[in-house]
Amino acid sequence: MHNWAVVVNFSTSVLETAKRLSKWCIVIVVENRPNNIKVTENIFFLNATIQNELAKISPFYKASLLYAKQHHIVHKNLGYLWTILHGAIMIWDFDNDNELIVNESTFSTSLNETMEALTVPNHNSTLFNPYPFFVSNPKKLWPRGYPSQSISDSSKQIISTQTLRGLWPTKNIGIIHSLSECQVDVDSVYKSVVPGFPLRFQKISNDRNKDVKLIAPRRTFSPYNKQSTLHLRPSLWALLLPVTVSQQVSDIYRSYVMQRLMWDVGLQTAFAGSYSIKKHVDHNEHQLEKEFSWKIDKVIEYLTQWSSAETSFIKRVQQLFIDLYEHGYIELIDVHLIQLWLEELHLIGYIPTVNMFVDRNTIDVLFVLDDESREDHILGDCLKEHNYSVKYEASPAFTKTKGNLYGYDRQQWSTFYMDYLSNSDYIGVIDSDAMLFTFMHPFYSIFASDDDKRIMLKPMTGDHYHEDRDSSKLIISTQTLRGLWPTKNIGIIHSLSECQVDVDSVYKSGVPGFPLRFQKISNDRNKDVKLIAPRRTFSPYSKQSTLHLRPSLWALLLPVTISQQVSDICRSYVMQRLMWDVGLQTAFAGSYSIKKHVDHNEHELEKEFCWKIDKLVEYLTQWSSAETSFIKRVKQLFISLYEYGYIELIDVHLIQLWLEELHLIGYTFPEIPLKYTLIVRTFAGHLDRMNTWYIPTVNMFVDRNIIDILFVLDDESREDHILGDCLKEHNYSVKYEASPAFTKTKGNLYGYDRQQWSTFYMDYLSNSDYIGVIDSDAMLFTFMHPFYSIFASNDDKRIMLKPMAGDHYHEDRLALQFNNTLDFMYTNLMPMWYRWETFQNLRNYISLAWNGSSFDDAFIEFSKNQRYSQFNILSTYASLFESNYYRIIMNNDTRGAVSVGNNRGREADIRIGCCRSFHIGCNDTSLPELNKDHLLRYDNTEFAAINATEKNDAYYASVHEYLKQMPSYMVLNMKKSCELYLSRRRNRICL
Repeated sequence: MHNWAVVVNFSTSVLETAKRLSKWCIVIVVENRPNNIKVTENIFFLNATIQNELAKISPFYKASLLYAKQHHIVHKNLGYLWTILHGAIMIWDFDNDNELIVNESTFSTSLNETMEALTVPNHNSTLFNPYPFFVSNPKKLWPRGYPSQSISDSSKQIISTQTLRGLWPTKNIGIIHSLSECQVDVDSVYKSVVPGFPLRFQKISNDRNKDVKLIAPRRTFSPYNKQSTLHLRPSLWALLLPVTVSQQVSDIYRSYVMQRLMWDVGLQTAFAGSYSIKKHVDHNEHQLEKEFSWKIDKVIEYLTQWSSAETSFIKRVQQLFIDLYEHGYIELIDVHLIQLWLEELHLIGYIPTVNMFVDRNTIDVLFVLDDESREDHILGDCLKEHNYSVKYEASPAFTKTKGNLYGYDRQQWSTFYMDYLSNSDYIGVIDSDAMLFTFMHPFYSIFASDDDKRIMLKPMTGDHYHEDRDSSKLIISTQTLRGLWPTKNIGIIHSLSECQVDVDSVYKSGVPGFPLRFQKISNDRNKDVKLIAPRRTFSPYSKQSTLHLRPSLWALLLPVTISQQVSDICRSYVMQRLMWDVGLQTAFAGSYSIKKHVDHNEHELEKEFCWKIDKLVEYLTQWSSAETSFIKRVKQLFISLYEYGYIELIDVHLIQLWLEELHLIGYTFPEIPLKYTLIVRTFAGHLDRMNTWYIPTVNMFVDRNIIDILFVLDDESREDHILGDCLKEHNYSVKYEASPAFTKTKGNLYGYDRQQWSTFYMDYLSNSDYIGVIDSDAMLFTFMHPFYSIFASNDDKRIMLKPMAGDHYHEDRLALQFNNTLDFMYTNLMPMWYRWETFQNLRNYISLAWNGSSFDDAFIEFSKNQRYSQFNILSTYASLFESNYYRIIMNNDTRGAVSVGNNRGREADIRIGCCRSFHIGCNDTSLPELNKDHLLRYDNTEFAAINATEKNDAYYASVHEYLKQMPSYMVLNMKKSCELYLSRRRNRICL
């Protein structure tokens, strides 16, 4: 028997279901078989006795039974494995309060080669809500486990009017989820607020004899449950329920995690009309759901961005579960169970392979166009409408000095960077004047044969392109900076050994004149000038002559599961990657030692590692972590290296013990620094005013190593792209923001309105912990200390908000839906700083305050009269609802609040800032009087805080201490910028 159903505990609904599935085997997982009941012969009771016997031979059963008392959901997993062990082709997963209302003939169509189905071809969200397609009135209706953020965002509730109906290959469908009648599986919030519940679903087709399915678009998430779901053979591996989350949400958790893995094997989820009716109402579900609802948005966000280069499907599944554990979404028990589950499936001969060779469903068709061309952007928009992928490529940086590349030359250059344009495993390149003249088989048109899965290359003898043989790779930049560097930023000093220099054996055997000696960087023999590797670069260093400073002692541990000859090199790459995250760099010095011994067997030993080195560096370069604990981040990297085969499990164990020992003896690990971004939302038309105030003062007063300076421009504007390219040349960060989606129906946003809307979405533009927002006509007038200019004090690390009484922007209360009594904008203090999370939280709040409208719908309404301030709305929300993170200091508060910028500033303040920060331009006789209220002054008031001079002095004392810790060349550049400004020789850029 190949068709099975699994349920926990017996009920009359189970008996009725068994009668309808007379040719199916119904597995009921129970403690003991119920007495005095008459059951059909197709029912099998998997009782405790059988389970215990299985535990003697099955590690999965044994482990599951150990966890069963605390995690009751384990029992259903036992039933799943039993059915797969007995050759199940499809499994009906249901609860004992769900009674089947269709016959087994409905299920039998799922074994056909094709199924009639409907799908949505132009769905533009990662989430897909199937419910509205099954009701006559597609009102707001969502399944249990659907993210709250998407419920409040009406843009994600819109049902596309464009659908496709046809025959779909059944082999591409992994799950068919049926929507239960009556007690529909929606969340408890919906049941409590929506009238007319319970409800019934209708079929998609008007023909009652046709069971037309709805197929979720590729690479989307749709929650499905364990109450009424049909698992087909390709997805039986995805049955396992996580046991360390609440039973009420375990199935929802499973649906999201397993769908992410289904993406990688080309499987989709289908939805059908009602196959069953739910007889029981869950009264305690609301409290149970609450345990999960706060995590769901984060889980989906993590799963969406998660990726794996692992080609073994078993290892890929294990990797995802380990990653989920490391990020706190599941516990270690679930990692253990998935490993045992996969081992059991492998032993019985069941496991899918990763579909590495996935028509345009398999092969993405990508057009690459010139980013600086307005015509190319118009063409790109049209191509997107026809469902082609489009990317825009900026002109090569060297064209600014070497001349432009046009036409075919530009295309040829671009070909060498195709990996920047796609992360696909295989990239095909074709000329724009070429044709395809037959169907392109996704395997046989690319690879040699079934037995030889190498890509075919088809040359002829001779080379008609004589310049192919020319190459140059090892160019040393002639531009260097020399100065004083803070030692606290250096973790490693590697000395280059004399005589038997630590180069690889290939070099020694092939280069004449070896051995050799190194010279010092400085001509002064008494000076030991170091060479500091640029930030975020790799440079191998050895264990032969290396000085480890206190901040990097944690990085001493050598991996033990690779050859001794290369263990130190592996260490250098891995530990440098971790050093990136805590701001440490590697320095190199001249010879401190001489090597006396020659390693004669080194060549063979190096060969064991050299084949991995390129891949290791590539992996470390792209590796990232959201973990804020440095110890956990180190562990996470070592686990990832083990999963990818670079080290073995022993090294993972040793690093964990090593870190524990260091922690026990009181070693202070480095902290992962917080990230700051200062954003100006502007456009090309504001360049003149930015050149007057903002750009020169940023150069004077911002530590660019700590605070990223980001310009956000209009994506559709050719002028903005030209400006952006220029700003990038001056080492500013630039992002382009598309026009709001609603402008296609509601009309365009221009100028300041566009900037105001954008301010509410700053978290989309930066992932920094703290985001500062400043107007494009504002100035900074003194050094912006990365702590004391943002936070209240050492004892109160809340962000300062600086309002005055009264609100001059009357539409603020419309946006917030309550009367606002404070004005944060009228004091004109810039920049205004916010937590990254505050932007999303505010949008969610406004959506709820406007009765479930999307934020953009609310924005359209409250922005009509233009009497609102985005800063007032953000700051009012932050001060009321996130007071743990924000502190109000009123404009008449005698404590005063430091300000370093203003959008109605005085040039005299910049002069004071240069004087007080860098002791430049201090001979201006008007400065002492103006200095009194320099940092504590508020526009539109006459107030100056008590003890203003004392507070100014305290701030600048902190500034001077901070400047001592900065690289001397950066401070020197700031001073030069001040001198240039004070002499009125202003360097206007990008004109």
